[in-house]
Order: sequence, then C-alpha cells, then structure tokens
Amino acid sequence: MGGGIQSGPRHPLGDGLQLSEVLHTDPGQLDLLLGSIGSRQRWPRMSRPHGVLVFVATRIGGDVIVAASGARLAVEGPVAVFGPGRGSTRTGPFIVAVLVASPDGRAPPVPMNAFAQPCWSAEDILPLDSSRERQTLNILVRFQGWMAEQGYAVGITKPLYDRAKYYFGDKDPDQVVKPDFEGTVHAIAGRRFLRSFVVETIGMDTAEYHARKVRLKQILTGKPGCYLEHVAHGGGAQDGNDAQFRKDLLAFGNRVMQADKRKTA
Repeated sequence: MGGGIQSGPRHPLGDGLQLSEVLHTDPGQLDLLLGSIGSRQRWPRMSRPHGVLVFVATRIGGDVIVAASGARLAVEGPVAVFGPGRGSTRTGPFIVAVLVASPDGRAPPVPMNAFAQPCWSAEDILPLDSSRERQTLNILVRFQGWMAEQGYAVGITKPLYDRAKYYFGDKDPDQVVKPDFEGTVHAIAGRRFLRSFVVETIGMDTAEYHARKVRLKQILTGKPGCYLEHVAHGGGAQDGNDAQFRKDLLAFGNRVMQADKRKTA
C-alpha cells in the first residue's frame, strides 16, 4: 500500500492524441487542461473534446470538491460517491475523477460530472468501499504493527475482483466471492507462511445487508483463512464494537504465534 497519484508515461489514444494531453492530477491545473482541450483541432472519431482530472479530495460539499491540496473545484453536474452514505456533504479522503468536456461538442468544455471512490488516506490511495472500511483498516494496520513487534509480518490486501476461484477452485464457477480484506501472517525469521485470514466489515444494519454478509460468512468459514468481522455501522455501541474487533485480532494473533512456537520448539 502506498504512493500518491502521479503522471504516467505517454499513451496514444488515437489521431495522435496522447493521454498526457487530456489527463491532469491537480485541480489547480484546470486552466491548463482547458487550454490543452481547446487548442486541439482534431479528436479521435466518435469523441467530443474532453479531458479528465484525477486527484485526491478531502471533502465533497454539494457540487464543490475540496482537494487535498486545498484547491476547490465546482462541478456543474452530479458528483457520484461510491458506497453508502447520506447528505450532500461527505468527508474523505476520496480518489476523484472529474470529466471536463464540452456539453454538446460545440460549447467550451467545463467540469461536467465526477465520481468519487473512498480511499484509505491522501498519501496511500488504497481504494475502499466506504468510510466504515477505513475504520476497519485503521485497526488492522495497528494490529499489523503489533505483530511486527512480536516478530511476525502481516500482509493486508483489498480484493478488487472476484476471488471465488481461490476459495472454490473450478468447482463452482457461478459463485462470486469478494471479501472486504484478506491477510497473511508470516514469521519474519525465515519468511515462513503461517496463516491466512479474511475480514468482513459490517457497515450497515439492515436485514437485506445482513443476509448478504451471513451468506458470505457461511462461504468463507472453513475455507482457507480464519474468518473475522468488524461491526462498524456506527451508533453508540461503536467504541465497544471496535474494542471487540481489536480483541478478536489479538486472540487470532496469539493463536498463530503459539502454534508457531509449538511447531518450532
């Protein structure tokens, strides 16, 4: 996990157009992007004049996006935010993609609409499904640090695609399985693999949502990896829920370490 958004190599998009001409990673460069769009006379077939701004934002209030740099960008159309949540004001951080385009192919380009994906931090843009998952990951990272002090390396990944083949092989090709987080534990000395685990964030408190999570728990329990869950749908009990998740992680870590010591004794 790591790294901010950086400009990449030049990639051709057709008719001599390079990605670097229409992609910028700083909302403060809007005028530069507008100039680049406006100066181009020919666009690839079936494409209107357009560009994209991709950057990290800390807050979204209505149609105004506040970047991590402090720059503010007003978007004329909707700002779609991935994941659950209510209200016109959202607190990030987010990875934001803003389409800058001519509304009808003739009028000057403007920031038309945007999509925002929650991420872990402005420095580490690991994509997450919600702020609830950010809460889970913060606890997981502290557990990672504690295990390192004991001589064990914990790896944490966020699956972005279906993991059914890993859990089922080719037995059930129609099954879709995508845990919120997957982890591994290795002994730092010798890099010996010891245990894997999965973590589900319980981010809402509705019957339909719980039914989906129960189904996933049934799938993952008994498969490779210890199943753990973090109840994170807020409310007055959240401090207790966080404490329970930390307790479950410590118990899991201690079991892994005790098993390793017995094996190597």
